[in-house]
Amino acid sequence: MKIRQFEEELLYEFSSRFQLYNSNAVVIPSFILHIISPIFYPLYDQHVERGKRALCGQEIDVKPNQLNIESYKEYQTFFYEFYNNYSKETSLVTIKIADAALWSFGKWIKGLASNEVPKFIRAKNDGANTDYKPDDRFKRDVLEMVDSGSSQKEAMESIANKHNVKLKVSYFQYPGSHINRWRTQLEHIGSSHS
Repeated sequence: MKIRQFEEELLYEFSSRFQLYNSNAVVIPSFILHIISPIFYPLYDQHVERGKRALCGQEIDVKPNQLNIESYKEYQTFFYEFYNNYSKETSLVTIKIADAALWSFGKWIKGLASNEVPKFIRAKNDGANTDYKPDDRFKRDVLEMVDSGSSQKEAMESIANKHNVKLKVSYFQYPGSHINRWRTQLEHIGSSHS
């Protein structure tokens, strides 16, 4: 199986194949997808979810039934924003380091009392509800603008207007994480067609 980008449908397919706890279980399916394509599917469990929540200033009490496909999709977006903000290169080694850091942090804060957990403030999504997922044409248009000297945010705004779509706030708050991921995805696609 060759995976070239994050595909939500695979989570549902693998979740239905490996129903260990309930129909929306995601830890085992995400693990299997991570083994197949670690670039697009980060590892996921209660510890990394807790680490994400702490860094986002959210409630850190994670119950197993809260780990589902929707929470994994949120984590996947968070993970690559986090990863792209701190990593200079995309490699399996640096992905593993980022995963281990989030896992260790989440495990560490599990043992703390809630008043001891460090509070972090992160920009909140304005609640924009959009199902638009940028296609390859959109991604290439953004990359072309950035490569020609436009700022990442400016390119994102301009191409969203050109394509007449509304993007989630994270695309404008953290354009670099999306753009770096798209560049990697499109390079993988291009190299497989060569």
